[in-house]
Amino acid sequence: MARILSEKEIEALKEALAEKQIPLDDKEVQQTTQVQQYDFIFQKRLSPRLSAFLNVVFSRFVVNLRASLSLRLRRVVRTQLLNFDYQKYTDLIEGLPGICWIEILGIEPFHGHCLLVVNPELALILIDLLCGGNGKVIVNKEGFNSFAPLEQSLMRKIIDFVLSDLEEAWQTVIPEIKITSKGSEFNPQLLTGFSPDDVFTVIPIKVTIGEFNGNMAFCIPHYTIEPFKNRIEGEKEEAKEGVNPETLQKIINNLLNTEVEIRVELAQKQMSLEDIINLQVGQVIDLNKSVSEEITIKVEGIPRFKGYPVQMRGNKAVKISEILAPFILEEEENEIVHSEGKSKGNS
Repeated sequence: MARILSEKEIEALKEALAEKQIPLDDKEVQQTTQVQQYDFIFQKRLSPRLSAFLNVVFSRFVVNLRASLSLRLRRVVRTQLLNFDYQKYTDLIEGLPGICWIEILGIEPFHGHCLLVVNPELALILIDLLCGGNGKVIVNKEGFNSFAPLEQSLMRKIIDFVLSDLEEAWQTVIPEIKITSKGSEFNPQLLTGFSPDDVFTVIPIKVTIGEFNGNMAFCIPHYTIEPFKNRIEGEKEEAKEGVNPETLQKIINNLLNTEVEIRVELAQKQMSLEDIINLQVGQVIDLNKSVSEEITIKVEGIPRFKGYPVQMRGNKAVKISEILAPFILEEEENEIVHSEGKSKGNS
């Protein structure tokens, strides 16, 4: 809380102002009292649930795109979903290269248009690899002012399967989604149909082919997806509330009847390749482990029990002596953690 001035301090302040001892016009004072502008439109963000929803969709798209590019280009292609960004339309356009591939998309039943922006270097390398080249393309940014007709035709084929992969990813969460191309543009300054203050969610994707790294990005206006906010969040709530106890019990029963692999690890020993080559029939390998020591029992490769080797009805068997990691259902585990937290708080 700000300190309240006393009467003496107020009188001293009045005298100082009257004698102009306080330089009100000083530049340093003006700099310290400058007001910082806050743009409410630019600071707008999607809700956490909508961001999580888009993250699920485009995570699936990245997997689909990796498989499609690797299959068609016959190269190992890696794709990575980067962090989302939020930009106004004017800032978005200013940050794009002078010439790049911009695909204008319609996503029904969403309203408005979205943008798919492909870095020019990435576009030309994809075209070169599609034609059987080695992917080593040097782009002269100063002399590059457009895509040739043949390059446009080949790039169109690439865009078609990219949009097909994107539509498939969207349909896993919203089945009626349809994605169509409304046209393409190479010069960002010639794009029309958007307001300068429109806020976009920019979803960048990194594409790695050999030693080359290039980016593409999907730009979705907020007004396009905001009308579906209630529906998307409502579907998530219905999905959470839709699981009834009978269905859950059936799922648990099916899981309990699932067969799993159990392996008993007697011992481990490291040997040189020369010693292994020289092994002969009848030779004994010393495991440096006593027969009375405990052995590890693994379930699906995870150590779960300790035990001792025994014989039962003439067969080899294992007697369990210790439980390393008990099998606990998720609900039971949460109850245990909750009860432990209460006991620690009480203590």
